[in-house]
Amino acid sequence: MIVTKFEHAHEFCQRCSSFWLENKAASGVIYRVSKADKPGMHYYAVFDENGETALTACLSPSDQILLSGAEPSATETLATYLADHGLNIPGIFAPKHLGLTFADNYASKTGKSFKVVKKLGHYGLSELKFIPPQAGDVRLATLNEKQRLIDYRTASQMEGNTQRPVDPTETITQDIEAQRLYILALPDGQIVSTGSIQWDYLPESAYVDHIYTPIEHRGKGHATCLTFALSKLVLAKSLVARLSVDLENTPAIAVYEKLGYRRECEMNNLRQASSP
Repeated sequence: MIVTKFEHAHEFCQRCSSFWLENKAASGVIYRVSKADKPGMHYYAVFDENGETALTACLSPSDQILLSGAEPSATETLATYLADHGLNIPGIFAPKHLGLTFADNYASKTGKSFKVVKKLGHYGLSELKFIPPQAGDVRLATLNEKQRLIDYRTASQMEGNTQRPVDPTETITQDIEAQRLYILALPDGQIVSTGSIQWDYLPESAYVDHIYTPIEHRGKGHATCLTFALSKLVLAKSLVARLSVDLENTPAIAVYEKLGYRRECEMNNLRQASSP
């Protein structure tokens, strides 16, 4: 097997996008990341003896490596290449068994070990199975509501064992301006749940993301109502709705499965545990 490094994201995407579409659930994240050049990002593909794609990866040496669904045997080739080039891997985000295999291969070359810090389930939906009672008005968020939504996203990150926290102010502002952030508001104006739709997840699917209900408003069906509404918007465009959920968050999983979401794969987030 041979490792190829791509200098630009568009070349990487052009060469590997068909492979990602064959591994939809496991490759959606890497597809989104690879759509535009990002400073410091490295793009790799492992090709077999027939020139077929066996593994793809995006590496941020200060953050983590993303691995697509692939042939586990290709992980040793990539791990050896990265180790030989002195590239550090702070974290790994990959389909469960693939990530564990890559971690073992990289550790054998460098002595650096990893531990699983979070397990995520990737879920897909093509048909809604349950219609919840309407709990309020679902609409796009506005800049007038920005501070409240920043507070909600901050709280969500604190509760959710977020291994890679993002700047809530920056991301909320971007989501509002891009018209992808939604709220569920009661008649008295209270924002009781919030979530977003990432329309560029894959060509045939969109990603329902950041579903969050403040503690004082939970247990009233608000998250179910909002998730239903956002999923319906995705399905109305003849797309598959996809989302991810912490596998320890059983209440959220129950909501999604009631609506018709089914687990497509399990992803692991690993972080480097020690250095030689």
